[in-house]
Amino acid sequence: MMCHSGQLPMAPKKGDQTAWKPRLDKGMDTLVKHVTEGFGAMPPRGLCMDCSAEDYQAVINWMSK
Repeated sequence: MMCHSGQLPMAPKKGDQTAWKPRLDKGMDTLVKHVTEGFGAMPPRGLCMDCSAEDYQAVINWMSK
């Protein structure tokens, strides 16, 4: 959450629907893959080594609303 609270300018902020829309348009499977493997400045697994794919989906849904 630290990166998505404004500390990392290219990370979409929680609730910023304009920033999240193009990401969500890629589909949940792609977003979960990006979180799991790392993408851009985001480290693999978002530094949550115990999170499941379902956990990531829940966080993406929560952050994008």
